[in-house]
Amino acid sequence: MSDVTDTIRDLRQKIVEGAFVNEAQVSMGVVARLLRALGWSDDPKSVSPEHPIGSRRVDYALMRQPFGAVVLIEVKRLGKLKEKGEDQLFGYCAKQGVPLAVLTDGKEWRFYHPGGMGTYEQRRFATLDLVENDAAHCGRRLARYLGFREIASGEAQSNIHADYEDHWKRIVVRKEFPVVLDLLVKKADPKFIELFRDEVENRCRIRPEEEMVREFLTRPSLDCCTEDPPPDPPTGEGNCFVTLDGKTLRYRNRRDLLVGVFSTLARRDPRFLERFDAAWGFRKRVARTREELRPSPPTAFARLPGGWWIHIRCSPVTAEKLVRKACEVAGVECGPISC
Repeated sequence: MSDVTDTIRDLRQKIVEGAFVNEAQVSMGVVARLLRALGWSDDPKSVSPEHPIGSRRVDYALMRQPFGAVVLIEVKRLGKLKEKGEDQLFGYCAKQGVPLAVLTDGKEWRFYHPGGMGTYEQRRFATLDLVENDAAHCGRRLARYLGFREIASGEAQSNIHADYEDHWKRIVVRKEFPVVLDLLVKKADPKFIELFRDEVENRCRIRPEEEMVREFLTRPSLDCCTEDPPPDPPTGEGNCFVTLDGKTLRYRNRRDLLVGVFSTLARRDPRFLERFDAAWGFRKRVARTREELRPSPPTAFARLPGGWWIHIRCSPVTAEKLVRKACEVAGVECGPISC
């Protein structure tokens, strides 16, 4: 395990330095090296590079005799993990019948259970980021699914099924959260409302009206921006604004700007967040569960409509890129941005 962790630490530095500029360099410099650290030899009976599947080839197939390929790995250039890569990978899996498919750009590793239920995203039961996540954690996860010893013994397959089942249970349970919350709020016992009012009063020494509390609890989300901005331009640190389809929206800070824009676009199009996630080719920023985003303090996350989450800790440059990409995906004209 220490070999894998040390390898990840070394690769992390090289990835940050931009050492891998194309798909071939990622394949040989990251993926092949990690497979060796995980116990795989260069014997084609163990690791089959450019593995033929019909008339096409997948970058790597990990073999377990006498079953043949049991893991397929598709490699992309750094920052190019998009929906097309999933289509391609699952096309291979449909012909091969493997229990595990992996899509990676060297930095981010996505693990799928092809035989599972639902969309590609719902069958993606684990994600690792070699730069953002702890190296030891990444090493344990890679060994859990891709270690030679674990695959040879069948332990990896058991791990895959167990982790996929846990992942699926979380999907099913979380889907019911807003429904159950709505039912509880609508049937709210007066004692619950009073408890809520008491807690608010304890925090700010102002007791909210009962109707105000009920309105808050029954609204799906709260806008954090002012639709009609003041006539004067924003001045002073912390004033943010963006122009969407010719209309300027003002926000208190960068966090509110990101949440406001993404919430607005998500309400216009229920599939916007899913399409943005597929189109954003860098570090994952939106997800259906907070666990899919990179580990960070709670203040780095915010809720979006439909139960989605967004990671809002970023630089002004990244925030602008996120907003402009969001507008591109939504087909909205994006004007000046200040964040």
